[in-house]
Amino acid sequence: MVRQMGEATAMLKEGEAADKLALYRRIGLRLTYQPTERTVLVEAAPASRVRNDVSEGGLEPPRPCGH
Repeated sequence: MVRQMGEATAMLKEGEAADKLALYRRIGLRLTYQPTERTVLVEAAPASRVRNDVSEGGLEPPRPCGH
């Protein structure tokens, strides 16, 4: 993990624009500019950490097997 962070840091510093874009997408980077406040909201949601807990069965409560 430390090695990967080092590689990511090097890519951000020296990488090509297309490589940076791929990295930003991989970490789920989203920047939203707020013009009236002149600020940028930064959000990241790495795909490997995002969970989808909704099953194919929808939102029904779980039932014991065999019932």
